[in-house]
Amino acid sequence: MLRTRTAVAAALLVLFASINSFAETKLFAVLLNSHENPATHPTTTTAGFRPESFGFATFTINDANTAMTFSATIFNIDFTGTQSADINDNLTAAHVHASPTVTPTTNGSVVWGFFGAPFNDNNPNDVVNTPFATGVGGTIRGKWDLPEGNNTNLTAQLPNILSGHAYINFHTRQFGGGEIRGNIGPIINCPLGQGFWKNHSEDWPVTSLVLGSQTYTRDELLDLLPPTKSKGADATLILARQLIAAKLSMNNNSDATAVASSIVQADILLASFPTKIPRGVAPSSTIGQQMTSVSELLDSFNQGEFSPGCTP
Repeated sequence: MLRTRTAVAAALLVLFASINSFAETKLFAVLLNSHENPATHPTTTTAGFRPESFGFATFTINDANTAMTFSATIFNIDFTGTQSADINDNLTAAHVHASPTVTPTTNGSVVWGFFGAPFNDNNPNDVVNTPFATGVGGTIRGKWDLPEGNNTNLTAQLPNILSGHAYINFHTRQFGGGEIRGNIGPIINCPLGQGFWKNHSEDWPVTSLVLGSQTYTRDELLDLLPPTKSKGADATLILARQLIAAKLSMNNNSDATAVASSIVQADILLASFPTKIPRGVAPSSTIGQQMTSVSELLDSFNQGEFSPGCTP
């Protein structure tokens, strides 16, 4: 059984139904390319390599149910139009979508926009947009106040948000319909290591992953996880195994904010090879040392060391 740390969903519904709430409600979302419907595969304008984009968002509904604040930290989407040389990753819009029929695999209409159009954080405007000083991405914060909304309001949408029928969506120049999205809910799953994913393929949340610039099927990924047919020390395998576990945990709704920069670096390192791994890179080589250093950080995440309450 997967380890989880969560407020019970039923308790949230009871909380919403109560006239006098006594506590804030905390919600969370993991935004991934694979969560879009259909899934997205970022490239440059010349169809070249562009790292996968992803992010993490937290939401707080106040005890009176009159406002919802949020903070979203997004990686590999250009917040300024100048963070990368290519324009495909430029952020064009960001919204909350919701309806009674929304599920993690179905789409819904925009109910509140906080970047681009429609822009609904305007009564008052609470948006604070902080691009990364280095790298591509940023953090954006805002507050959905009671009268705001895109032909709706917060009161009308709280039942959808609290029952898992809402998602946050970031749109780019390449993907006008949305490049990354995350379903809003109370559950944050603990990360799990490569051994778990190797032995529980039936629990995989996806059937493929992108490592570097290459897409791998589940069978290919399972073959990379130990024990593997490849012999000898290979830094690409050392890194790939930890990256596989980290990305599977992210797809399983784990908060990988603490190692997000390591995930970005891992993809860039693996993308330096034009074909699939293993590539026979000695751990003692310059790039091999970089790979093993990143893999150690990902291993700590996969063991739950960066997630309170998740260590065995």
